[in-house]
Amino acid sequence: MTIAHAPASSVSELERLKVLHNGQKVKLTFSDAEFERRLAGLRQIMAEKELDAVVLTSYHNIKYYSDFLFTYFGRSYALVVTPEDSVSVTANIDAGMPWRRSYGENIVYTDWRRDNYYHGLQQALAQRGISARRLGVEDDTLALMQRDRIQAAFDGAELVDISQAAMRQRMIKSAEEIEVIKHGARIGDLGGEAIKAAIREGITEYELALIGTEAMTHEIARTFPDSEIRDTWVWFQSGINTDGAHNWATTRRLQRGDILSLNCFPMTSGYYTALERTMFLGQPDERSLELWNINVEVHRRGLELIKPGAVCK
Repeated sequence: MTIAHAPASSVSELERLKVLHNGQKVKLTFSDAEFERRLAGLRQIMAEKELDAVVLTSYHNIKYYSDFLFTYFGRSYALVVTPEDSVSVTANIDAGMPWRRSYGENIVYTDWRRDNYYHGLQQALAQRGISARRLGVEDDTLALMQRDRIQAAFDGAELVDISQAAMRQRMIKSAEEIEVIKHGARIGDLGGEAIKAAIREGITEYELALIGTEAMTHEIARTFPDSEIRDTWVWFQSGINTDGAHNWATTRRLQRGDILSLNCFPMTSGYYTALERTMFLGQPDERSLELWNINVEVHRRGLELIKPGAVCK
């Protein structure tokens, strides 16, 4: 059946929010039980702080509590968590994908009015019969202007920071998380081995970076066939370009005697793993070898200090 709608005569008549249950929910990174465990932990924080709801706005917390990893592109996103359920608030440009790839419900806001995102936050609570008196937010990442706009959207409510409590919850990894992280370490090793096998005089840094990225991306797709394939990369530096840890690959060609820095970063469903190695193309000079052996000695001493109950200070 086709339902005809009368055409809008002005922007103010265009829809502000919509529900886009397009297709079916896909298999998420973790089980439903795992997401309920995480949400239960957040609701414990809410209870301790006497919060009516929480509005999460960061990449990491939206991902952690819903499995949805958004792409910003100038539009805001949120996960609204209440004592009973959770609902993501996402931009119309993403259509039905956020609903398919998240745990919980979803509200889509359009671009027809500037404040539709904040209207979506309001409706996420209003539809659940919640009049917020105390609302949790993330002050460690929330921009001041956006915080002011959330405050205006919930006039009279007190905004309470939950960022540090949520961070402490995320620090304790579950068995399901550890499994994903172990795969990330394994996949980083594969990227490093692929780069090592391709190193030769004359090859460029960016070519080696592409070789490592491709090897890791294929393995992520094989290991996590239901996941989005995104955000995996390599930093590979040589010679003078190794003076900074975060220097991007260039067109510099490797020369014999170069010090090399290999950094592989497989991103498995938002879980970032790092493999970092230092190498030389050919025999290192004596001074470099001396400094490297000092580095190894410090590393080994650090391993000796790691034990249950040890405190980092």
